[in-house]
Amino acid sequence: MATSGSINYSVTRDDIITEALEQMGVLGEGQSPSTDQLTSMSRTLNMMVKAWQADGLNLFTVQKTYLFLQKNQNQYSLSSSTSDHYTTSFYRTTIDGAVSSGASSIVVDDATNISDGDYIGIKLDGGSLQWTTVNGAPVGSTVTLTAALTDDVSDAVTVYTYTTKANRPMKIMNQVIHDSVSGYETPIDRVSRNEYITLPLKTSDGQVNQIYYDPQVGTGVLYVWPETDSVDDYLVLWTQRTIEDFDSATDDADYPQEWYLPLALNLAALSCTKYGVPGTQRTYIAQWAQYYKTLAESFDTEGGFQLQPDVD
Repeated sequence: MATSGSINYSVTRDDIITEALEQMGVLGEGQSPSTDQLTSMSRTLNMMVKAWQADGLNLFTVQKTYLFLQKNQNQYSLSSSTSDHYTTSFYRTTIDGAVSSGASSIVVDDATNISDGDYIGIKLDGGSLQWTTVNGAPVGSTVTLTAALTDDVSDAVTVYTYTTKANRPMKIMNQVIHDSVSGYETPIDRVSRNEYITLPLKTSDGQVNQIYYDPQVGTGVLYVWPETDSVDDYLVLWTQRTIEDFDSATDDADYPQEWYLPLALNLAALSCTKYGVPGTQRTYIAQWAQYYKTLAESFDTEGGFQLQPDVD
């Protein structure tokens, strides 16, 4: 007997809604949700998955992100619309030949992974990073800049490029400071608001060794101490990201496959009162909804072991 060889099964927003309505007995075989049902159920589905984010950490929501530091700055905004530079992936290369202030192009050692419109950060001789965007596809190793350089640039200094800014993280789980020259990474402390407030002289310079993260609503704010004294350093942050919305009928679930049934059953359990599902059936759905959600949660956490004394 041959198996499919495929493991890419996925469900859309409307697949989840249809399954939930069928589980409640609201839809019969071959029936489709009405426009009003889709509107009501998608609202509940989005509210449910947003509420689930407060349950705790799921492995599939953990992502590695990078924050590029700037001299004389101790506060950074983290979101896809911020002027600060925060991303999930980037490319690093170096300048091939010194460049004078006012130049609108640079030559790099390797432009393979640089594209038109990318954000680009160049280390200036004054010690800061100048950020602009790439203006057009590179020609060979020559990269044209949207904004001209504001200072001289030495040979072999760092150039960073990336395409997309990361969304606001819900939480920061782990953090290190990375030295792009040596490649070394050093763990740093994540402190509370009160601990950050009591730190002396927020404008002191050095290698960042403490951070405080305030998630806010639309844009998170990260505070660092002290302010970096080298833009060769950047922060590597392991974060809990926000679950993506179900906006349209064909949106895939931003969940791994083991969560598809819990999504549908828990949506059904929350929607039973909307459609007058009898108490016995409602209890049955709720029990299975809780069972499969607990099953998925137990799988999507890191394993470990505990040591305890032998009381005997």
